Amino acid sequence: MEDGQIMVVLIVAIVMIASIIKAKIRAEGGENLKHSKKHRRAQQNERLERDEVLFKMNEQLDRITQRLAALETIVTDEDRELKREFQSLKSDVSQSRQSLNSERY
Repeated sequence: MEDGQIMVVLIVAIVMIASIIKAKIRAEGGENLKHSKKHRRAQQNERLERDEVLFKMNEQLDRITQRLAALETIVTDEDRELKREFQSLKSDVSQSRQSLNSERY
């Protein structure tokens, strides 16, 4: 082979080797890119799961708050009702005593 032919073969070999190296670098970068996409998807899924749990917890908290308010209403209404009944009994006792006293005299 002549010098010119050797030069052409060397240039072609260098270009081919450079192409292979470039493809390998891109493939590794692509894997990192795919890995980062997978990582981002995993993080997004985790956020969605967390948001779903928080949403359910907020709903449960709302239900508990409503039930607590209902219980407070019942307790305070019963307390007032009991006070009214005691007042009624006291007034009945007072009236009974007064009527007994007025009958005695």
